[in-house]
Amino acid sequence: RVVRLDPLTGTNTGERSLPSPVRALVEFGGKIVVSTADGAFYRASFEVGQFTYFTCFCFFNVQDMVIADGGLVVVDESGLVGLVRYVDGQILSAFSAGSTNSMAALEGELLFYYATGLGGLITRFDARTGRQLPGTFTTPSSFEVMLVIPDRARVRSQPDAPTPL
Repeated sequence: RVVRLDPLTGTNTGERSLPSPVRALVEFGGKIVVSTADGAFYRASFEVGQFTYFTCFCFFNVQDMVIADGGLVVVDESGLVGLVRYVDGQILSAFSAGSTNSMAALEGELLFYYATGLGGLITRFDARTGRQLPGTFTTPSSFEVMLVIPDRARVRSQPDAPTPL
C-alpha cells in the first residue's frame, strides 16, 4: 500500500494498493514511481487513480531508487545500477557500484553507502557515466536509507535564515 498523509496532521487521506510489497518510491515526471518486490515498476498521479504498470526488471531485486541528472536511477541488491528512461522504462546504461546498503543523489552525483561493521563508507559516482569519483566519506553510524538535502534547501528551511534573492 501507498498511503497519502496530511502533512500538518498526519491523517491518512487516502491509500492505494499494489500487487506486491513496495521496495522503493520516488516522485518523477509529475507522478509517483514505485518499485515492488516482484521487480515490477508502477506509476500513478499524486492525487487520485490507481497505479499502472510501467516496466519490469524481473531479474533483480531493487534496493533503492533516486532521481539524478534528470533520470530515474535504480540500484539492485547486488549493486547493479541502471539509468532508466522515464518514457518507456528502457535501461539506457548500467554499471556496478558493488553491494550497497543505500543510494542518494546530489547535483549529478550518486552517493552509495556501504556498511563496514563500525559505521560505513560513502563513495561518489557520476550519475551519467557511472565513473567513480575521487573522495570518499566515512561515517560512524550505520543506516539503511540516505537523503541528501542541498545546502540551499536547508538554508531556506531555517526560521532565521534570510530569504534568498
